[in-house]
Amino acid sequence: MAGSLSTNGARAWCALLCGVLLAGCTTLGEHKDIYTLSKEAEIAFDNQEDAKAEQLYKGLVKQAPNDAENWFRLGNLYARTNHPDQAVETYQHALMLDGNNPKIWHNLGVVRLRQAWASLMQAEILAPPDSDLYNRTHDMVKALGNLPALGGAPDDSELKSARPVKK
Repeated sequence: MAGSLSTNGARAWCALLCGVLLAGCTTLGEHKDIYTLSKEAEIAFDNQEDAKAEQLYKGLVKQAPNDAENWFRLGNLYARTNHPDQAVETYQHALMLDGNNPKIWHNLGVVRLRQAWASLMQAEILAPPDSDLYNRTHDMVKALGNLPALGGAPDDSELKSARPVKK
């Protein structure tokens, strides 16, 4: 009887050990999937396959929610596709994870400048042309339009220059 208990105990330990080893293999497989997803998302972003890139980056931030780089790249996608509120929210999440990253701060600033510029252009349209408000707003719109990050119609060049350096 004592022998059967130790045999059952050994079987239980063996089953537990096998379970732990298999769980470790699954974890390694997930890392490979994250790496593959990251590469696919980067390629989709570079090829301007925005819907595909968005789905891949959303999957990445779900699987690795503490990776600031994925949040940053998702923010770049939102900025490029003219979703500034989503870009701001995503960049802020990235900054909670990596508040010392100047690229994230830079892109957040560019998006907020674009939002301010759009608001001021709307105010300029609505203000009476002979008012002090119109003159002040017109001057701000003109000044913001001269900034390199805004310079006329917004484009991707500023965002592309702020993308992470390839390792």
